[in-house]
Amino acid sequence: ETHCDTFKGSKKFSYHLCTSGSIHNEIKYKSDGEICSDNQQLDTELNTILNLNFPVLKKARKSTLDGFKDYLSKSVKGKLSNEKIIKLRDKWLGVGNSDILNPYCMIVVHYLEKKIK
Repeated sequence: ETHCDTFKGSKKFSYHLCTSGSIHNEIKYKSDGEICSDNQQLDTELNTILNLNFPVLKKARKSTLDGFKDYLSKSVKGKLSNEKIIKLRDKWLGVGNSDILNPYCMIVVHYLEKKIK
């Protein structure tokens, strides 16, 4: 029932944000809250070393995404412009306010980036 560093223990994770650059571009999120990657090594390590698809985490990511979609459906009339989507994405990334990020923000960022493309 552990994840991240607690689950990792002394196992080696091949990616480090300080030396690997941004791995966020290699990470994807599914609508059920699953985190994954097309990079097979990264995908395997997300599960076997960090245990990031632990059911509690998947449920929390899904809940965050569902809550955001619900917010959009209630507050936005019509189709969102790319400009508005970019502003929402930047807000969830903490642009201009990087000390305050919403929990599980990257699933929403991933969702919005798919909308931009």
